[in-house]
Amino acid sequence: MTRKAFRRLAHILHIPHERLDAYVLGSIGSESDVAEIEEHLLWCEHCLDYVEEMEQFIKSLKVGTKRGGFDVEMMAEEFRTWRTRMNEVKDLPK
Repeated sequence: MTRKAFRRLAHILHIPHERLDAYVLGSIGSESDVAEIEEHLLWCEHCLDYVEEMEQFIKSLKVGTKRGGFDVEMMAEEFRTWRTRMNEVKDLPK
């Protein structure tokens, strides 16, 4: 399989965002499910981008909590940036 064909296939075979959310939050049930997702992330840039963005968003939330509160404007901007990036990821050519 050529690299171009492989990349096209990768855009078709994505893990649903709900399952990736559960992975990021550590609520995937079995080790085999975790291993399956991690193997997928090795070759699927689309899903890896989504996971990295989710991790960054959660990290931002944790930082706000540790500081004893949230800067509402900062969190709103973080959320807008995250939402824009997620929309771009969803709109990748299939």
